[in-house]
Amino acid sequence: MQDEIALLREHPVFADKATGDKNVRLMPFIAQAEALNAVLLAGAWNQAYIDEMVVVPNGTYRDQVDATSGGYNRAVELVRTLPAGTVVHEEFVSISQF
Repeated sequence: MQDEIALLREHPVFADKATGDKNVRLMPFIAQAEALNAVLLAGAWNQAYIDEMVVVPNGTYRDQVDATSGGYNRAVELVRTLPAGTVVHEEFVSISQF
């Protein structure tokens, strides 16, 4: 994994050793999505992503689902480390394709 991370040295890349049940890790994101606190940016990949998300936990593939829970939980973890009094609002994460 370190070789792959080295290839992306110009980008903030984090290795994540996921532990525990995949469905439990996904629950915080699901709760926010059900509360309409998640935004899906329009793209050609949207239908495949939605198709994978709606069949959890019975789907054949989970790569996008696992990436979503990992990314969401990492973002929450980072926000929790901000200094007291920091206000986070209307933040959007941009993922570039290369």
